[in-house]
Amino acid sequence: MTKDEMKFYLAQVKNKADNFIMKREEESMFALHGVYGKLTNFDIIMMTIRHIQHHIGYCNSTLRQQGAKTIDWVGTER
Repeated sequence: MTKDEMKFYLAQVKNKADNFIMKREEESMFALHGVYGKLTNFDIIMMTIRHIQHHIGYCNSTLRQQGAKTIDWVGTER
């Protein structure tokens, strides 16, 4: 994948995520989710964020074991 293809992909993902969150705000973040009826839309968003954090942690662990620089967290100092 080229750098331009990656930038295009990231822009598409950002647009999709932004649209998803904006739609949820209009419907109410705390309304029950249409598919997972026991969970709210907010629960689904938070679960997704935690899932992404899990993968970043796994990548950081793998990079650290290889002696490579790990991914910086926004808002933290090193």
